[in-house]
Amino acid sequence: MGNEDTKLFGISISKVRHAPLKVATVYILAGGGWILFSDRLLLWFVQDPQLITRVQTLKGWFFVLASALLIAWLVHRNIESLRREEQMLRQELKERKILGEALRSQFNEISTIFDSLNAVVYVADLESNELLYLNRYGKEVFREDWHGTSCCDILHTGRTGPCESCPSNQLLMEGVPQSPCIWESHSHLTGKWHQCIDKAVRWTDGRWVRLEIAVDITEMKLLEKMKMELVSVLTHEIRTPLTAMMGYTELLLAQEVDLFQQKAFLSTIQEEAERLNELIDDFLDLQRVEATLIGHEHIPLSVAKLLSDVATLFGCASERHVIRLDCAPDIPTVSGDEGQLQRALKNLLSNALKYSPDGGEISIGARHERGDVVIWVRDEGIGIPPDAIDRVFEKFYRVNTPAHRMIRGTGLGLALVRETMEAHGGMVWVESRPGNGSTFFLSLPACSS
Repeated sequence: MGNEDTKLFGISISKVRHAPLKVATVYILAGGGWILFSDRLLLWFVQDPQLITRVQTLKGWFFVLASALLIAWLVHRNIESLRREEQMLRQELKERKILGEALRSQFNEISTIFDSLNAVVYVADLESNELLYLNRYGKEVFREDWHGTSCCDILHTGRTGPCESCPSNQLLMEGVPQSPCIWESHSHLTGKWHQCIDKAVRWTDGRWVRLEIAVDITEMKLLEKMKMELVSVLTHEIRTPLTAMMGYTELLLAQEVDLFQQKAFLSTIQEEAERLNELIDDFLDLQRVEATLIGHEHIPLSVAKLLSDVATLFGCASERHVIRLDCAPDIPTVSGDEGQLQRALKNLLSNALKYSPDGGEISIGARHERGDVVIWVRDEGIGIPPDAIDRVFEKFYRVNTPAHRMIRGTGLGLALVRETMEAHGGMVWVESRPGNGSTFFLSLPACSS
């Protein structure tokens, strides 16, 4: 503040402030010197009082004229100086205006790019974590009234301080910005996961701020978790028959057993091998269905023929069961993949046979209902407990009752049916009561013609 050379938009503040004082100082010095020395010189050379009076009058007029000329010269000089300063000021203001418009245009362009991203982009103060900018996606996901809030409250709703893994103190070292930090953030309140990329940048006012791009990876994390669980369950399911096969094989190799025991052991090994083969086939079928959810070509299919073919295939599968077909020949067609739909129906009929060990009637049919074709498979078997109804379509899920544990299965058949129906834009559900059988329903959109 005390610096005399301080400038505002290029104009010397001291020059503007001291211009009137300089004019007054010059006028006082010149006027005072004239009055003091002119009177003494006049008394030195002139003795006549009347002449002195006339000369003093002329001297006064001369002083007025000289003062006016001096003041005019000083004012003109300062005005010219101020005019030059004013021109410099106008030029600098013009340049600053152009620069401001360019910066504003660049900011709008960058904001447009950030707004087009399906990711949260924000700028926050490095010290206080106060939000300075939030893109459109961030506003839609969180809230519009973000002003005055902190970045902690955006990704971690309700959190007052920075998260434990926040890299703010790693972005700037001794005033030098460091390489971008890539890290993952998990909110225990919302359950969401974000992959964050942070970088220290200069803000419009010159301070260092944190620019962060946060991508929602919650779905990817859930898929990773499901994949790990799937591998764990699959490993367990494969190990079970392998353990039995290896145990009986070692027993046959280590001990001398009679022919009857050999056949019993080999029969068990064969059953476990068939179980393992069935498990692998079901798992591969499930993977094939999941891989063809997108872009798979569907064709119109006759529901009556589809059900008739499957019923005929299982017609002689069991002497204790009677399979009844209940489907009108004029039922509308559906659009789908014939192989996948046949596989789903085969799984349902196979389950109906397995889970009705005492035999009985198994009916398979279809009806047209409000634009959909509803297919059902009904048995008179052991049924499903109410607490297991919502889980029977999960991968590797087996109903845990004594009656169900006695029946061999992979736990993938119904999961395959569900994936097939989702691939065809349909639905699957079950109605059942323990001891009174089960009815599985498939709903598919009917073709318009």
